[in-house]
Amino acid sequence: MSLPLPGALLFDMDGTLIDSDAWWFAAESTVFGRLGFSWTPAESTEWIGASLLECCEYVTA
Repeated sequence: MSLPLPGALLFDMDGTLIDSDAWWFAAESTVFGRLGFSWTPAESTEWIGASLLECCEYVTA
């Protein structure tokens, strides 16, 4: 039996299906910490929606 492919996929990157912000903030803090940078909850909130490039430029400035 072959099932039809879905017409679309939804990737939940902004809390559409679940509130994943706490997990995302924890991941940011962990990654930046391992790279030697401090990343506060306030910065996580301030940078919501920014591009990865913009965020990295901010951290390395």
